[in-house]
This record gives sequence, structure tokens and C-alpha cells, in this order.
Amino acid sequence: MMEEGIITPFRLASVVLVSAGALLLTLFEGGTVQYFLQPAVMAVALAALAAEAGCRKDGVRKAEKMPEASALILALAFLAVASFAWSADKGATMAAAPEYLMYAAAFWAVSRMVPKARQASLFMILILSSAMLGFSLFGWAFSEQGTAGPPRFPFAASDGFAALALIVSAFSTGMLLEIAVRGSGHGEGAGRYVLSTLFALSGASAVVSWSSLMMSGSPFSFLSAVFVAVLLFFMQEKEDRGKAAAVIFSSLAVALAVALFLAGTGDIRESRMEGAFIFPRFGERLAEELSYRARQWTLAIRLGLKSPVFGFGAGTFKDAMPLVYSPGPRPASGDPMGLLTSSFAELGLAGLALAAGFAGTVAALASRGPLSGKRMTPALLGPLMAATVGVITGSMIPSIMLLYSILAGCVSAEASKGYEGSGRRHGRIPAVAVVILTVLAVAASSWYVAVLPVKEEVLHHLEHAGAEGGDTLEDALVDLKRAHSLDPLDKELFYEMARTEFMSESLKDAPDYEPALEKTGDLIALYPHYREAYELRGTIEKAMGLPWADDLKEAALYSAGNIGPHIALISKGLNEKDYKLAKEYAEKALAERDQLLYRAKAADLEGVVALSYLVDLEARAYVLYARLGDEAAAAAEAGRLRDLYGLNTAVEGHVRAVLERYGAKAID
Repeated sequence: MMEEGIITPFRLASVVLVSAGALLLTLFEGGTVQYFLQPAVMAVALAALAAEAGCRKDGVRKAEKMPEASALILALAFLAVASFAWSADKGATMAAAPEYLMYAAAFWAVSRMVPKARQASLFMILILSSAMLGFSLFGWAFSEQGTAGPPRFPFAASDGFAALALIVSAFSTGMLLEIAVRGSGHGEGAGRYVLSTLFALSGASAVVSWSSLMMSGSPFSFLSAVFVAVLLFFMQEKEDRGKAAAVIFSSLAVALAVALFLAGTGDIRESRMEGAFIFPRFGERLAEELSYRARQWTLAIRLGLKSPVFGFGAGTFKDAMPLVYSPGPRPASGDPMGLLTSSFAELGLAGLALAAGFAGTVAALASRGPLSGKRMTPALLGPLMAATVGVITGSMIPSIMLLYSILAGCVSAEASKGYEGSGRRHGRIPAVAVVILTVLAVAASSWYVAVLPVKEEVLHHLEHAGAEGGDTLEDALVDLKRAHSLDPLDKELFYEMARTEFMSESLKDAPDYEPALEKTGDLIALYPHYREAYELRGTIEKAMGLPWADDLKEAALYSAGNIGPHIALISKGLNEKDYKLAKEYAEKALAERDQLLYRAKAADLEGVVALSYLVDLEARAYVLYARLGDEAAAAAEAGRLRDLYGLNTAVEGHVRAVLERYGAKAID
């Protein structure tokens, strides 16, 4: 019989590497995630190799079998890598492929661990994640200069904060039920002390995570956590449900008290509370959240139908989404909001079948349980249910997907207990599969680690190129060409190379724009849905005295809510008295009014840019309708401009400048 201890080199290595990878990725999920994603990928891939080696060294029979559900997640990862061949953005697919490999490696590593190793890894990851939530929540609450909206550290957006809080709340509630209901009366001396310590840690984690959910700004995540808690309650024996209810309601009561205390602290401005505390306008906010998610799901499905068999390639949703974009009340994002919709949009029906098959198989394994007939513990079933809800309905966040893969691996291993000696053997196939997986993951991540610092350094220097004390544009162009030679698939580098060449030539007395124009044409040939490339080519053509409107029309077609090309075409129509052109693109841009106004109300740089675009649009639309003699439409635009005056003190001056440019009557 296999020993259950974890203090052996391979077992310890797998636990440390998986835990370190998950915690590293969660801690740095914000703006620096790309720097830490690749080390996390390598750590988890090596953990899979160490776990497989340890399993084979122990000589157990399960080493000759593929872990339950592993074929599906391996096939999904290899399909993501293979999609490079037909990808609409090969650079994006190269960046996304290591993530898929990491998920498969995490599943494999955990499914090969012994029970104590799995328990140690899961407990370490989720308890430390709870500490991150607590640090973020209390740091946000008592910060004197916090931004508007709910807490988000360590994530770039609050969606990740809510998703992590959902999983941690389910784990903590499950642990409390496991100890209070099933573990009561068990253990003596040191054992009872350990149980008491675990209960205290789980209780603190439950309070922090539930309080985080109440302050997350996401009613849907809170309701999902309540739903998981209700399911865990009904999984208890009837005679234990009274104790289970007491545990759950006690956690919620203390968490609510903490949330109300934080809501009442003087350092939280009213604007921040409006975006954080979920209970005011609960139903309205829930409807808005579901509407946004449904819109993203619709976009993902429509995109998948454009290329239904194999999709556009892993990681391409953001770049291909403009093909199916339509205006809405809120801006669309580059997130397909869910594993299934993402798989369909990016990997077609093949990816959808594998992703759905994997999620369904894991759910079936969780309901089946081990051969012993014992039900899986609430501490495992709870976070698995929460993570499943999170990855199927929420943002595609690497650390949340990694947690789901780890939980799925735990379920696969637990459900396989007692079945190791039965069923078909696969010989060396599992070892070969994990070696291929590890080699691909380490190779892809190593390449990315090598090129990313070069790219970031070059782009940083480019920001200061031409300024006093900075590099010249010619020097910046040399650096860009060097970086592009290392990563010829990066369209951002390609774009900056063409733009810098154009800017450099524009400073000369006799500029030669042909090389920049040719580079931009090559960029468009490689990435035919790249709005910025069309805008750049239009700008170059305008500087050369060539017709440029067609490129701006293409840019408008792929703008996905950015109305910069529309404003340029409206201005062209007004200047040349081509009112048909101006009206066509004014109407298209005005359809974006709601999402622009939504963004303009944000107190950040994006809000300022959105407000500037909105003012430019409304002012030009006012001029257009006044020239067309449509008094009702002109009066409506004048009213909207007056409404915008209250958003920023500079709006009125901006409007006046636009009207003077076109000789229009000032608005009273």
C-alpha cells in the first residue's frame, strides 16, 4: 500500500511548486500579471512532472492509468496550442497557449498527489488567498485616497476579487461544516488542538470572504455563494442540519457586521460605497450585471458562429470581437465571460465539446464519489461548485481558472479511490503525455520570458523618444526593429515600428512616407481586423495627399465602441460639405452615446477620454443638424451638451472651441 506521507522529494516538490505557482499568479494578477504568469506556468508544469515521477517511483498501479478526465483537459490544451496554425492573431495565441498548458499541468499534478499532499496544497492556497482578500478589503476601506468602486487588489479589476471571494467563502464554509458537524467529538489532545486551530482559521477566512463578497459590488457572486452554502446545507444529514444552519448563519451575521462597520468608516467616500456595498439597489445592480454578462456571452456565441469548427484561435476573442460588435448600454470588453463561451468563440465546436466534456465529467465525478461510498468533503465540494460557477459564468481570469483546475484534479483523484486496479491500463502513455505537456509549457514560457522584458523596455523608451534627454526617434526605431526581430508575431511592436517611422519622416524637410505606408499595409495584411492599423494608414495617406477616407471607414467598421474614426469622418464631411458622409457616421457614432456616457462618469483617465470623445461627437452633431436645417435634432443635441457641462468644468470651453471652428452659433 502506498505511503500517505508527503515528505519525499517528488511529493514535496509537487506540493511546493503547485502552491507557489497558484499563489504567485493570484498575488500578481493585476497589471504585472504577464511577468509572473510565465514563471507560474513553468512551476506548475514542473510540478506535474514531479508528481508523475513520484507516482511511478512509488510503483502504484494508478501510474499506468490516465487520471479521470485528464484526456479532455489535455486535448483542450493541445488544441489551443495547435490553433496557432489557423489563428487570426498568432501573437495572441502564442501568449494564451501557456495558460492552457498550465491548467492541464495543474490538474495532472494534483490528481497524482497522495491525499495529504492534495489537502495541504488546497488548504495552503485558499487560506493564503483569504489573507490576500482580507488585506485588500481592509486596506481599501481605510485608505484615505482610494479610487471609486469596490476593492480589487490583487486583481486588475473587481471581477477577479469577487470570483476569488466566492471560491474562498465556499471553501471556508465547507471546512467549518466539516469540523463542526463531522469532526465534533473526534480527536484528543493534540488532535483536538489542531481541529480548534483549523476551525479558527476557517472561521476567520469565512468572515473575510463573505464580507468581501458583500463589498465586492457583485450581487451575482454573492448570490452564487449563498446558493453553494444552501447546497452544502442540504448535503448534511437531517440530524446535522440544525448545527450546519447555525454555522452558516453565524458566519453570515459576523460578516455582515464587519461589512456594515467598513461601510460606516469615514474614509470610504459615498462614491466608493455606491460601487461596493451590494445591498443598496440590489435588484437593479443584479440586473445590470446579468445584462452585461449576457451581452458578452452573446458576442462570444456570435463570434463562434463565424468560424464554428475550430474558431479564430486561442486568445483571439478581443481582437476578433469587432466582427460581431453592436452598440449597447455599457462598453463591450475583450472577455468572453466563461470557459464554454470562450472555448466556442476561440476554438469552435471542437473546443466547446472538450471544455463542456471536461466540466461535465468533473461534476459527474464529484457526484459519484469514491468506491468506498463516502461522500466527498464539503471543503472540496463547496469550492468546486463555486469555481465551476465562476469559470462558466465569469471573467476568464488565469488564477481563477488555475484554482478550478486544481480543484478538478482533487476531485478526479478522490473519485478514483478504489478504482486504481480496475479498468484499462495505458502503460507509458501517461508519462509521455506529461513529458510533452511539460516541455511545451516550459519552452513557450521561456520564450515569452525572454522577449517580454525587451518589448517593455523598448516601449518605455519610445514614450520618451524625441523629448529632451531621451532617445531620438531614429534610435527608438532601431530598438523597435530589434524587438520585432525577436517577436515577429507581436502586432503592437509592428504597429509602433510603422508609426515611429512615419513620425520620424514627418520631422524632415523632404519626408519619404512610402516605407511607413508599406509597413502599415503589411500589418493590415497580417491582422485585417486591427483598427489602429487602418487609422495609421489613413493618417499616412492624408499626409501624402492621397485619398484616406476608405481606411477610416474600415477603422470605424472594426472600432467596437471607439468613435475616433467616426469623428474624423464627420469632420471631413463638415469641412467638405459632404453632409451625407457626415450624417452617416454621426448616426453610427451616436448609437454609442450610452456606453460613452457610462464611461465618461468614471473618475479616471478612461473617463476623461470618453468624455472628450462624447463632447466632440455631440458638438459636431449639433453643427451638422444645424446646417441641415433639422431644428429639432439640433435642439436635442444642444440639450445633451448642456447636460454634459456638469461632468467637467472644461466641457463648456471644449464645446465653444468646436463650434467656433465650424462657424456655428454658440449654445446659450
